[in-house]
Amino acid sequence: MKKRNLRCNSSKTKSTLILKRVTYRVHAFQIRNILFLLLMFIFVNNNIAQSSRDKVMKLISKCSKGHTKSCEKLKYIAKNDTDYYHRYLAVRKVTDQNLLADIAINDISSDVREGAVRKIDNQNIIFNIAKNDIHETVRKAAVEKITDQNILVYIAINDTDKNVRVTAAKKITKLNCLTDIAKNSPDGNIRRNATDEITKLNLLATYKITDQNILKDIAINDTDWKIRKAAMEKITDQLFLVEIAKNAANDIDRSTAVEKITNQNILKEIAKYDTWYYVRYNAVKKITDQNILSQIANNDKSIVVSSAATEKITDQNILAHIANNNKEWSVRYVAVKKITDQNILLDIAKNNNNSSIKWVALNNINDHKYYKQIIDIINQNINTDRTLATIGALKIIPENKILLNNYNDLEIFIKIIFKSQQYDIGSWLRLNFEIEIKTNKFTKSFKIYGEKGERIALDFDLKRLHYSLININEICEFLLSPVSKEDLLKISKESDIYYLRETAKKILQN
Repeated sequence: MKKRNLRCNSSKTKSTLILKRVTYRVHAFQIRNILFLLLMFIFVNNNIAQSSRDKVMKLISKCSKGHTKSCEKLKYIAKNDTDYYHRYLAVRKVTDQNLLADIAINDISSDVREGAVRKIDNQNIIFNIAKNDIHETVRKAAVEKITDQNILVYIAINDTDKNVRVTAAKKITKLNCLTDIAKNSPDGNIRRNATDEITKLNLLATYKITDQNILKDIAINDTDWKIRKAAMEKITDQLFLVEIAKNAANDIDRSTAVEKITNQNILKEIAKYDTWYYVRYNAVKKITDQNILSQIANNDKSIVVSSAATEKITDQNILAHIANNNKEWSVRYVAVKKITDQNILLDIAKNNNNSSIKWVALNNINDHKYYKQIIDIINQNINTDRTLATIGALKIIPENKILLNNYNDLEIFIKIIFKSQQYDIGSWLRLNFEIEIKTNKFTKSFKIYGEKGERIALDFDLKRLHYSLININEICEFLLSPVSKEDLLKISKESDIYYLRETAKKILQN
C-alpha cells in the first residue's frame, strides 16, 4: 500500500515538473516575441524619424537656394511639427519676425525658443523674453542680444540665474550703469567685476587727458591709486612731481613720481631718506653718482635697495670694499660678480672672510699670469676649504702641458649658481655647481646640486646655505683616462696641481 502511494506521488511530481517546463518555454517564447516586436518598433520608428529629418534637411537646403515653397513649409514645421527637433531645425531658416516672436514665447521646447530668440531683432520682445522666460538658457540667449544698458543693469541685478546675471554684467559699458551694478548687485563677483570695469574706463579717460592742470588734480585727489598713477605718468612738471615724491602719504604715489624725476640731487635725497624701500629702490635705479651709490649700498637697511645700488656701481675699488665689508651676504655677492679687475679678485679669493664669496672671486679669474698664485691658493686650502681648492684646480688644469699632449684643445667652465628654496622655518640657499669640459672631440658635464641636509655654511641674510662638494677626483680620473702610462707617470711626479698629481698616482697603482 505504501509503495503504491509513493509511485503516485512520484508520478505527480513528474507531471508538475513537465508542466512548469512547458509554462517556462511558453513564457520565454512570449518574452522573445515581445522583445522582437519592441526592437522592430524602435528600428522602424528610428527609420521614420530619420526619414522625416532628412526631409526637413532637404527643405532647409532648398530654402537656402531660394526655393519659396520649401521656406513656407519650414515655417509650418517650425510652428506645428510635433517633433521638437524638426521645429528646432526649421526655426533656424525662419526669417518672419512675427512667427519667430510667437515661437520664442510659446513653443514648449526651450531649445526651439532659444533658436528663435537668436534670430529676433525687436529689442522689446527680446527684453520681454529675457525677463520672463522660465528657462535660463533662453533668457541668456536673449540677454546676449540686448543693447540697452539700463535693461542690462536690471537683469544683472535681478535675474535668478548667475550665468544670466554675469552675461548681462559683461555687456555693460557705461560708467553710471557700472556704478549701479557695483553698488546694488547681490553677486559679489559681479560687483567686483563692475568695479574693475569702472577703473578701466577711468584709466582710459585719464590716458586721453593732456591738460596738465586736470592731470595734477587727478593725481592729488582721485581715490583710486591706479588712476592717480596713470595721471602722474603723463605729468611733465618736475616741481609738482618732486612735491608728490617728497610729501605724498601714499607709498605708490611717491614711487610713481620718483620714476619721472630727473634731478639727481632730489633722487639722492629720496634714495637716502624715504621711509618705503620701494621708493628708495626706484630712486637708486636713476642715480649715477658712484659715491652716493656706495653709501646706499653699505648703509641702506633694505637688501633690495643695497643690491640695486651695488648693481649700478662700476668703480672696481668701491665694489671690492662692498664685497669684503658689507654686512649682508647678498650685497657682497652682487658686488663680487661685477668685479672684473683680476688683482682685486685674487685679493678677495685669498683674504675674504666668507668662503662662498672667495669661490665666486676665484672662478672669475681668467688671466693666465695668476697661475702660480692659484697654485698657492690650492695648496693652502686643500684641508681648510676644499671647494676653493677644487675651483682653483679646475681653473688651471687646462694649462697642464703634459695633459694637453692628449687634448688639442681643452677648456673647463664653472658655473656657481645660488638658488633660494623654501625651508621648514624660512628659506635656504641651494648652491649648485655646473662644470663643463670642452675639447675638440667631446663635451662633458658634471652637475653638483646642493640639497637640504647636506653641507651647511653660516647664516647669510637669515638664510642657510646648503651645498655639496665637487668630486674633483672623479673629474681628474675622467680627464686622465685617455692619457698614456708614460704621461701619467710624468704627471704623478711633475704636476704642481695636487689633485691631478694624486689622481695620476692612484691610476698607476691600480
